[in-house]
Amino acid sequence: MKNKPLVSVIVPCYNQGKYVFETLKSVQKQTFRNFECVIVNDGSSDDSQNVIEIFCQSDSRFRFFYKKNEGVSIARNYAIKHSRGEYILPLDADDVLSPDYLQESLEVFSNNPNIKLVYTETRLFGRINSTLKLPDYNFELLLSRNLIVCTALYKRVDYDKTKGYNPNMSSGLEDWDFWLSFLTPKDIVYKINKELFFYRIKKDSRNVSGETDITNQRKQIWYNHRDLYSSYFFNPKESVEYILLINSIEYRLGKIIISPIKKAIRCYDRFINYIKHNRFIFHLYNC
Repeated sequence: MKNKPLVSVIVPCYNQGKYVFETLKSVQKQTFRNFECVIVNDGSSDDSQNVIEIFCQSDSRFRFFYKKNEGVSIARNYAIKHSRGEYILPLDADDVLSPDYLQESLEVFSNNPNIKLVYTETRLFGRINSTLKLPDYNFELLLSRNLIVCTALYKRVDYDKTKGYNPNMSSGLEDWDFWLSFLTPKDIVYKINKELFFYRIKKDSRNVSGETDITNQRKQIWYNHRDLYSSYFFNPKESVEYILLINSIEYRLGKIIISPIKKAIRCYDRFINYIKHNRFIFHLYNC
């Protein structure tokens, strides 16, 4: 890469003192060196501030701000406002980057300047260790469920055309809501088919603890983008609610329990049809 643009890694932190050092270390280990890391301590009540301060003292590329707790959307916007990079990479304070994340993502932009957004395959770790299976990007599919993790690289100039991350998405799904504001049907989105991003799953993760109220937040997304949604009618079977339903333990257990009953009903129906058919033949024969 001939020109080395400055990349701003944006890290909002709320009570992640146990994990934030590992997150910042993964940024520090990037093979692409021309970055700054802007950290916002969003009113943490644990030892996050001490960990962040110590780390920033060891590397001048890391800067931090402290503010009262107002949620992840406001914290991200605040950090981006105080950033200086040409590119933006949001990163939650408990997740981890592969050392090659920035290098490989920037090479994609370098090879195709028309690309709007670059993200990578994702590995879940912590309480769950597996690949996060996301379908290939499609804008219409994005209307029904999120296809992109919050950690994706984009240009600051494109962020400035939006209103930023919406503060009314206070219980989660703020990244999905932002992508619907950030992207248009004509934009090019590129996924690197390598696991370069590691998403931590822990007991108090929003998507595990139930803090994310899917129904209410889904309604809020629709309200935020109601004009966009009015232009489309996506397949209900692609909706996030349907995906959550068919993957739930209750649904799968129900299928196991109900399956023998459904088979018995089908056998009974065939038996009744057989009897009716033979009665009809008998009557014809004896007419």
